[in-house]
Amino acid sequence: MTTPGKQRSFSPMSTVNAELLDALRAAGAPEDKARAAAESVAADQVSLARVQTHLVRMHWEIGGLYALCLAILAKLFAG
Repeated sequence: MTTPGKQRSFSPMSTVNAELLDALRAAGAPEDKARAAAESVAADQVSLARVQTHLVRMHWEIGGLYALCLAILAKLFAG
């Protein structure tokens, strides 16, 4: 639980994929290496989520520019 006005910070450890960690342990990987690998995958997932967010924003920006260009062309040739 957080106190009002304070934000929680999440480390890659808090988003470790438990299934991956369990699978690595079951495969016989040492605990420290299994945890490090799971943390690395979690960090990559966070990074990919950020990239996806930026791509979605860029998609909307390009759509807006396309609409603006069409409006300018319509004004030029219609008027």
